[in-house]
Amino acid sequence: MDNDPGLAPPAVSAFSRRFYALFPALTQHNYRLFIYGQSISLVGTWMQGPVLSWVVYDLTNSKEALGLVNFLGQLPMAMLVIIAGVVADRRSRQAIITMTQSLLLLSALGLAILASTHHLTIGWIYFFAVLSGVAQAFDTPARQAFMVEMAGREHLGNAIALNSAMFNTARVVGPTIGGAVFAAVGAALCFFINSASFLAIILALFAMKGLYRRPTEPGKNVATDFIDGLRYVASHGDIRVVMLLTAVFSLFGGYYTTLLPAFARDIYGKEATAYGILASAVGIGALPSALITAVTTKARRQERWMVYGLVLMCAMLFGLAFTTNYVVAYALYAVYGFGMVAFLVSGNILVQHLSDARYQGRTMGVRHFVFGGMGTFGALIAGYLSHFIGLRWTVASGTAATVIVLALLAPRILKVDILSTPAAPNGSGP
Repeated sequence: MDNDPGLAPPAVSAFSRRFYALFPALTQHNYRLFIYGQSISLVGTWMQGPVLSWVVYDLTNSKEALGLVNFLGQLPMAMLVIIAGVVADRRSRQAIITMTQSLLLLSALGLAILASTHHLTIGWIYFFAVLSGVAQAFDTPARQAFMVEMAGREHLGNAIALNSAMFNTARVVGPTIGGAVFAAVGAALCFFINSASFLAIILALFAMKGLYRRPTEPGKNVATDFIDGLRYVASHGDIRVVMLLTAVFSLFGGYYTTLLPAFARDIYGKEATAYGILASAVGIGALPSALITAVTTKARRQERWMVYGLVLMCAMLFGLAFTTNYVVAYALYAVYGFGMVAFLVSGNILVQHLSDARYQGRTMGVRHFVFGGMGTFGALIAGYLSHFIGLRWTVASGTAATVIVLALLAPRILKVDILSTPAAPNGSGP
C-alpha cells in the first residue's frame, strides 16, 4: 500500500475547501514543497534564458550562433535522455534531481562570474550550454516521473498541469524582470540571481519525506532496461502516436522561439527591454491554458486539447512569420502560448496515464527525447535555414511541415482515451 505523504492542510475557510477541490495535488505536502521551491528557481531560469540569447546575438550578430547555442544546449537531451530515463527508474529520483539542480546552479554561477569580470566569450557560452544540457537531460525524466511520487497517481494529472502553470507564470515574470535588470545593470546580475534561485528547489528536495513508493524490477542491467523501455514505448500504439506528433512539433514548430532575438531586433526594431517583454508574451497565454487544464484533468478529452492546441499554434505561427508589427507579434505570441500549453500538457498527461508505473522514467525519457531532443536539431535547422531563406520563410516552412503531419495524425490522436486504455503495451484497449 502507498504511503500517505501529505494530508490536506486544515481547511480554514470555504474558499480553502474550494481551492483544494480544484487543485487537489496541493493537498500533498511534498508536492507543495516542490511548487514553492521550483517556482523561485524557474523565475531565475527565465530571467537568464532570454538575456543569454540576447548576449549571444550581441556578441556574434549571428543567427547561426543563436541556433548553435540552442543546439548545443539540447544536444545532451538527444543523446542522453533515454538513458537518463533508465537511471530514473533504477535510482532515487529525489537524489538525481538534487544533483542536477546543483550542477545547473554551478553553470549559472560560472556565467555570472565570467560576465562580471568581462571574460564571457561565445566559447564559454557554448561550454556552459553543453554542461547545462547534460544536467537537464538527467533532470527532466527524473523530475517528470517524480510527480507521481510527490502527488500520487490519483492527483497526477492535476500535478502535471499545476507544474505547467508554475512554469508559465515564471515564463511571464522572469523575462520581464530579466529584460529590465539587463537593461539597467547588465547580464551578470541576471546570471547571479539565477544561480541563487536554485537553492530554493534544492532545499525543498532535502525537506521531502514519506514519498509514495513506486514498483521496481531488480536484477536487470542498464542495457536490458534501455531496450525494454524502447520496446515498451514502440509497442504501445497510443503512446507511440502521441510521441510522434510531439516529435514533429519539436522538429518544425519551434523556429520562431529560436529566432526570437533576431525577429525582435531586425524585424521589429526593438532592443533588450522590449525583447524581454516579447519573450514573456508566450507565458501570458500559457498561464490561463495551464490553469484550465489543471481543473479539467479528470475530463476524458485530453486528446482533443492536444490536437486543438497544435492547430491554434500553427495558425499563430503563420501570423508571426509575416507580421512586422511588434504589438501584433506580442498578441499572436501570447495566443501561441495558450495553444502550446494545451498541446504539451495534454500530451504529457496522456503519456503518463497510459504508461505502466514500472516504465514511467523510461517513457518520460523517450518523450523528452522526442520533445527536447528533436528540438535540438530543429534549433540548428532554424539558425542555418534562416541564413538562406530569411527569418519569415524559415518559420513559415516549419509551420507548413507541422500542419501536413498534423492532418495525417489527428484522426488517430482523437481516438486515444486515457480512461479506457490500460497502461499496457498495446494501443487497442481491452
